[in-house]
Amino acid sequence: MKKNIFRFIISAIAVLLVFVLVEQAFAFAVVPGSSYVRTQMNDFYTADKIDLAFVGPSFVYRGVNPNIIDKKTQLRTFNLGTSSQKPVDSYYMIKEAYRVHKIKYAVLDVSLDFYITSAYSSQNTSTYLVYDRMESSDVKNEYFTNAFDFNEYPKAICKSSHYSIYSFSQLAQNVKYKFSDDYKNYIAPDYGNEWYGGKGFVDSVTEYSGSDEISELDVSFEQENIDYLKKIINFCKENDIKLIAVTSPKSSDYLKQYTDYNSNMDVFDELFESNGIDYVDLNRSEEISNYNNSHFMDIGHLNGAGAELYSEYLSELINSKCLF
Repeated sequence: MKKNIFRFIISAIAVLLVFVLVEQAFAFAVVPGSSYVRTQMNDFYTADKIDLAFVGPSFVYRGVNPNIIDKKTQLRTFNLGTSSQKPVDSYYMIKEAYRVHKIKYAVLDVSLDFYITSAYSSQNTSTYLVYDRMESSDVKNEYFTNAFDFNEYPKAICKSSHYSIYSFSQLAQNVKYKFSDDYKNYIAPDYGNEWYGGKGFVDSVTEYSGSDEISELDVSFEQENIDYLKKIINFCKENDIKLIAVTSPKSSDYLKQYTDYNSNMDVFDELFESNGIDYVDLNRSEEISNYNNSHFMDIGHLNGAGAELYSEYLSELINSKCLF
């Protein structure tokens, strides 16, 4: 009987080891070798010191240039924005920035898309982007437990399941790239019209030409997202992190999607005011008059010219709210 149990345990361990090895090999093959976020997170972990972190979705990593802000504020800042970053992701980004660099300041982008019921709120792609590239720590363990439902744990553990390769040639090209010096040195991709600008920022030259087809969006707030916004506020208070909330400038076409944008944003006005958090929505300020389609790459994202304008504004805001 004991021998049978022993054999079962050995067999189970052997199967588990084979599974782990196969998963690691497949992940090596399919996880993209060249990506902005891979370079960004390497830069984050290897930075000597970061005083201030910008967090939020792609409006952040395409709209905030830390190189400009560092010069204007004399702070060491870093852009931790990632594609479709949800409030839960922003929360753990801030916790990780505090764990690694003991940041003193955080600037959080609060854009309506990511607090209402939408395609963003029902997907884990944005969470995989961040989670997969975090260092092992208590923060990452907590992130895993809270960001994924129990039935999502197997997929969350299997990194290879997070990405898709559509042809054998793509697979071969990806594997070949991972043996290159560019991969070893964390060189980010350069697509000609956009490129990695350093410190988490992605620069671009594309200009938005406008659209005649604007669909109205229903606004129904996801309570979980509001709850994580409250967690961000509380974590910053508990750890003496000065938090500033901003809503980045959007094109006039973007704002047309929301028939009652001003009243929709009241939720954030009330929450931040009640917690003593400085908050500015540029789309409801005179500042928005400085932006036109030439400052955007698409309906919602700033291009390089827009990012320069916005970063200049943020520098003034940070100087007045953090360094007075």
